[in-house]
Amino acid sequence: IFLKQGLDVVDPMPEKVEEVRALARENNENVSEADISVVALAKQFQDKGKRAVVVSDDYAVQNLCRILGLEYEAIEKRGIRKTFRWIKKCSVCGRKIKGDVCEHCGSREFKFVPMRLEED
Repeated sequence: IFLKQGLDVVDPMPEKVEEVRALARENNENVSEADISVVALAKQFQDKGKRAVVVSDDYAVQNLCRILGLEYEAIEKRGIRKTFRWIKKCSVCGRKIKGDVCEHCGSREFKFVPMRLEED
């Protein structure tokens, strides 16, 4: 019924999806493919000079939007106030690690901790 009334169904361009997916990976954000597609579509609209607002209570989605300079709105929750990047820290020695094994102590135990990207 909405299609008959002029609603367009648009998929994001694959390169925008990959851009957002890479950013999510780089920031260790736990987001779904659906979330990535929504953010990629908003980015695609923004790049064409159109206004797009992502509506989500998901803090990871809001964080990605903020990093990309996209507008977002929360529905029921307050929404994020600071932008973070999630980094891996060794659970044994506490140092930052890049892979799945700590280069310093050899531990395979790690946790993700937030690192603030900007002051608000």
